[in-house]
Amino acid sequence: MDAELAKKIDDGEIDGVMFVSASPDGANRQAMEACARTKIPMAGTGGSGVALTQNMGCNVLSASGTTGTTNRTRAVAFTTALAKKFKSNRYLCNCS
Repeated sequence: MDAELAKKIDDGEIDGVMFVSASPDGANRQAMEACARTKIPMAGTGGSGVALTQNMGCNVLSASGTTGTTNRTRAVAFTTALAKKFKSNRYLCNCS
């Protein structure tokens, strides 16, 4: 699955990536390497996974940890960051 996602990223089939507790040096390595190669916009959470992703050279627009945030606040922050990048509100949702 990781290799399939990496290919889609490399082929330009994916506009942006949201990640939660990713494993850029393990199960998600190939996809994260593709993200770093293509500089696709990303938003994510997960402490050490975020740090590793950023250190790989990925284009992380929004990053957070889990302490002091909720699933909803993280989802809104990630969606907003990607929508601003694409200068579009088509990615925004009504999260009320």
